[in-house]
Amino acid sequence: MLTKETRHAIANFRRSLETLQGTLTSDRPELEPANRAFGEVQEQFKTRIAQLGDRESDDPRRLSQLQSYITETHKQMRLLGLDLRFLQASRQSATARDRLAQVRDRISILIGYSTALLENTEGE
Repeated sequence: MLTKETRHAIANFRRSLETLQGTLTSDRPELEPANRAFGEVQEQFKTRIAQLGDRESDDPRRLSQLQSYITETHKQMRLLGLDLRFLQASRQSATARDRLAQVRDRISILIGYSTALLENTEGE
């Protein structure tokens, strides 16, 4: 089982992602609130999630699972940042629609990773 501190950090990260997701619900979302929310998600990842492997070193299987989660999350966060920049640069509505769908999908993937990690380690 993950430590209480680790579970709390991952749950908070997931809530931040859900907040970001909530800023992008309309077909033409305001990008300033989304960019602020993404900044908060990035900060949470850097300060709380990226260092989690250092605190979970007692069980090699758990550590491996957590490091995989951190690696994949880091990759998806970088791609999400790019997707948001591309969305902001979109000038045509069809392109903006496609970019927005891509951003939403990327956020859903990240929320899914967090949820899966929390659920898969709950009863260990």
